[in-house]
Amino acid sequence: MKTKGAARLREDAAADPASVGKPVSLTFAGAVDLQGLLDFLATRALPGVEEVGSSHYARTWQGGGRGVRIRVDLDAGAGAARAHIHAVDASCRADLLRRVRRMFDIDRDGCIIDAALACDPGMAADIAARPGVRVPGAFDGFETAVRAVLGQQVSVAAARTLAGRLVDRFADDARDHGQATRAFPPAEWLAGADLRDFGMPQSRCDTLQRLAVAAVAGDIDLEGRMDKRELVPALRALKGIGPWTAEYIAMRCTHDPDCFPAEDLVLRREMGGDVALSAAQARTHAERWRPWRSYAVIRLWQRAARRLRTRS
Repeated sequence: MKTKGAARLREDAAADPASVGKPVSLTFAGAVDLQGLLDFLATRALPGVEEVGSSHYARTWQGGGRGVRIRVDLDAGAGAARAHIHAVDASCRADLLRRVRRMFDIDRDGCIIDAALACDPGMAADIAARPGVRVPGAFDGFETAVRAVLGQQVSVAAARTLAGRLVDRFADDARDHGQATRAFPPAEWLAGADLRDFGMPQSRCDTLQRLAVAAVAGDIDLEGRMDKRELVPALRALKGIGPWTAEYIAMRCTHDPDCFPAEDLVLRREMGGDVALSAAQARTHAERWRPWRSYAVIRLWQRAARRLRTRS
């Protein structure tokens, strides 16, 4: 599903599902690998909060102080993505557009990025086969940061299970045309929550609490008002957040094109072939990908996932 296309948003009124607002078009810049985006999101989809199908992404979100259901339909043939948004006022709608742009990496020209990375012979074949790989951004920055902490030293599947436990305990139910859905609990709820008995070390529970408190206090901002140069040190100042976690959060939340979580073992193995590179070696190797290291990271993670599927 690789296409140059547009993303369309449509606003629906929850009180009257038949009432449909005027569509807004968001056009992808350059080529886009829509299937790659969907695969990334599907692997991490949180039951009850997110739903990913063969050509759509849907979720519940706390917008404007209430649960909002959004659906993005991706059409490779027409190159279009549509989001059906329920009960959104004008200010919330503007915020939602920003979040969709970030999540689907709509505004950056994939052709320019591919041309730069293809100068590396180790990347050229992958780019020719899969043009337009995007960096999946965060729809909700705090949610993404929490899930990054939950993912420390565990698999993606295990981190998703832990996130599901948070949702089960702390999320309020919303309803979308009669269907029960949940929005991920915001920082204000988790800052004072009892996080015991979650099946993870107490030190990690404490890290989540510190993250939530810092978000509420404004010491960190995960919605774009801090760039990578500000956010990474602010995150690293929180006990329990190391370089991998901080760099990963920055890549997903700040939309910085040049993040590189050098401590990532999967990344270092993919870069080293038979033997994983050290973090220092990985950083040196990745210099050739500046200023697009975030995109190289996503490509290498995708390549590793394909190898794993082939072996299984």
